Amino acid sequence: MKLITLVCLTILLGVSSQYSYSEVQFKRMQKLEASDRATNDMFGFAVAISADVMAVGAPNDDDEGTNSGAVYLYQIQENSLDWVLLKKLVPNDGENQDMFGTSVDLDEDTLIVGAPGANIEGGTYVYERNRGGVDNWGQTIKISPNGNGFNRFGLSVAVSKDSLVVATFNRQAAYLYERNLGGNDSWGLSKTLEQPDDTGGETFGSIVSIYDDIVAVGEPGLGESFDGAAFIYNRNQGGSENWGHIKTLESDGNHPNGESRFGSAIDIDGDTIIVGAPQEFPTDITPSEYRIGTAYVFQKDQGGVGNWGKVVTLKPADRVYDDDDPHSDNDLNFGGSVSIHGDVVAVGASLDDDVNFDSGSAYMFQRNRSGDNRWGQIRRPLASDRDRGDFFGSRVALSSNALLIGAYGVDAPGSSNSGAAYILPFNSNVENDGLCFIIKSGIDGKKSPICVN
Repeated sequence: MKLITLVCLTILLGVSSQYSYSEVQFKRMQKLEASDRATNDMFGFAVAISADVMAVGAPNDDDEGTNSGAVYLYQIQENSLDWVLLKKLVPNDGENQDMFGTSVDLDEDTLIVGAPGANIEGGTYVYERNRGGVDNWGQTIKISPNGNGFNRFGLSVAVSKDSLVVATFNRQAAYLYERNLGGNDSWGLSKTLEQPDDTGGETFGSIVSIYDDIVAVGEPGLGESFDGAAFIYNRNQGGSENWGHIKTLESDGNHPNGESRFGSAIDIDGDTIIVGAPQEFPTDITPSEYRIGTAYVFQKDQGGVGNWGKVVTLKPADRVYDDDDPHSDNDLNFGGSVSIHGDVVAVGASLDDDVNFDSGSAYMFQRNRSGDNRWGQIRRPLASDRDRGDFFGSRVALSSNALLIGAYGVDAPGSSNSGAAYILPFNSNVENDGLCFIIKSGIDGKKSPICVN
């Protein structure tokens, strides 16, 4: 079983708005740690959540050999907000340095797990619910690159319905598979997605996302200054099931020295795409030498029918920049992880020095919060036990009623970097007991903590 600890949540209240939006109500945060945790397991390195199930990757777990990896599945309890361990997954063929659990994604009854170190070139595993018994998650197939010179196949994975996409490194491509293509329960390769301008470097295809008929592929190292880009593909562009390129997304370019790493993180939900640029300089809120990071929101039909245009650039609204303060936010890695579900976006800032160096933080934004089709910051979830090197916010994943946050650097007694994950339920009908708020006074600007028990 997993040891589940409740922690007090510290959040920053958003400013009220005259525009119409659904008020987000939060419940208490849970901290998840592996009961069999060990030093450097890095539990929380990858996270995914879908409805009543969530997955947490621990790529350095040693059950099947050194750094063979594992994934922990949790399920929410009926009539409760508590998440309990459902199953610990390890690959049937696990070996040293597989790093199974480096990436994970969930869509209803399908779980995808990347193991970029498997068989040197990498591999991707598919699990389905009710395989081998009711509510059992059983392995259906392992997808292997089959000796074609792949490198870290499974570095990033994404699944939507009957389609999954797999990222790799230094192949200048991403790989799209379809369920039952080539036989029942088979996942056959349907398309190799390539950089449309034929200028791709080794980072093209290193991060992927998919929703229904849209795939996004990141190339955070594109260009001499590593500005980065994200490439959008549509299933039926250029013909049925052709998956043709329709749009290249780029940053605003408002960083004096480049290296924004736009495309380091991507997520899609419906007609909205969010892209992280964790090394960008938001020069309107910070000195140009500080790499705070940003996240971009793009929406279909923005700027024309069928066009994916930028709606807004998300930035942390409450940061302090002071050259003389050792905990000043000179490098947040804001946008190093992103997630979107409906009208809510989560952005990780794993290098935030709020409490200590690289303790990390996360931010939540909501559509229409500060104007029609605008996105306003509503919360800054923080673990009350955060500490140096936790990297809280290194991964984030949203569902309709919860935010899952990875913190793979968390130390436990006797096991450093064993890792943890935090789950924050929201839109609950239960009163907000066990929460801590920081409220900024509109009169004197002072911040006052209030804890509700």
